[in-house]
Amino acid sequence: GPGYPYAIDGHGRVHGTLLTAAPGVYGELLGLLDHLEEYLGPGHPRNLYERVVREVELPGKGETGQEPSGAGTRAWVYLAAAAVTRSLRTSGNVIAEGRWITGRAPGGPRTP
Repeated sequence: GPGYPYAIDGHGRVHGTLLTAAPGVYGELLGLLDHLEEYLGPGHPRNLYERVVREVELPGKGETGQEPSGAGTRAWVYLAAAAVTRSLRTSGNVIAEGRWITGRAPGGPRTP
């Protein structure tokens, strides 16, 4: 993509961070994430991403000490919107092993 990653439906694995909202702030967190990802609603023509539900695999005990390896849950995932996906399929680069490494501190600004 244009300096930051997009996930698209297809084959392969994407590694990421699963956020869990504190009680009482789910709606606020989802609104903040939608704003960050420039998600304006299902199928909106200006979306960069679509927010969809997917089954995600949680890390094994060796990583967090909490869940058995391969345990799963359903979560919101931001995938590239349709127009972005078409562009990425023709001119995007696959990220090795599905791990985007930028050399910047977590939570730092995106580079457009």
